[in-house]
Amino acid sequence: MNNIEIIEMTVNEHTGYAKVQWMHETEYNMPHYAAFIFVPFQKSRWVPLFVSKKEECNLAVQEAKAYLEMALNRCTLC
Repeated sequence: MNNIEIIEMTVNEHTGYAKVQWMHETEYNMPHYAAFIFVPFQKSRWVPLFVSKKEECNLAVQEAKAYLEMALNRCTLC
């Protein structure tokens, strides 16, 4: 994976995206992978993927896919 991986997924006719990115260390947290989740009817947001080893990028992508699928399953018009 390069520095950023984009995932597209459709569940129940709703399409969403996850942008997986390596987050560098800051004064507030250790380096880790996070995903920016875009799904219909919900606020877009960063979510931590709880993967803190840069070489485990495949695990981070799998975690992001699971989170994206869960978010798409919660899409409603209400």
